[in-house]
Amino acid sequence: MIEAKAALAIAETVLEKTRAAMQQGDSETFISFFNSPQRFETLSGDFLVRDVAGMREQIKQVCAENARLGVTRIKRTCIEAFSKSPNEIDCVYSTSLYAGDLLARAPHTTYITLGLIDDAWKILYTMYGAEPSESTTDALLRRAAAKPMLTLV
Repeated sequence: MIEAKAALAIAETVLEKTRAAMQQGDSETFISFFNSPQRFETLSGDFLVRDVAGMREQIKQVCAENARLGVTRIKRTCIEAFSKSPNEIDCVYSTSLYAGDLLARAPHTTYITLGLIDDAWKILYTMYGAEPSESTTDALLRRAAAKPMLTLV
């Protein structure tokens, strides 16, 4: 197991690097943090992105939506990060999108599982929530705990 402080530091590093890549429109760096295939889930359904080409399409859509909203700044805040094994970390974080000093969209909560693959931390699974509240965070953690997940050894 990874101690709590280290798990938090790893999760925050991945969140910061992917946030910066997203904000700069650097799709290749952003994609490099995801393992393929990648399963994305929302509270209303899920979808599978099978390869890098599919990831490029997803990031293109997200960047287009951010441009439509006039996003100038992305802020991510790690709410909780904990280790499931020496090679796996679960993390819940909130994302706020800003257009100047104003929120461009209400903050949303996300649950991810990170896995250590070839000495690099990659996102293995993503579940998007609606808004950052204790009830949403708890619901995401309960739902994720109930799902069979990939466990790295």
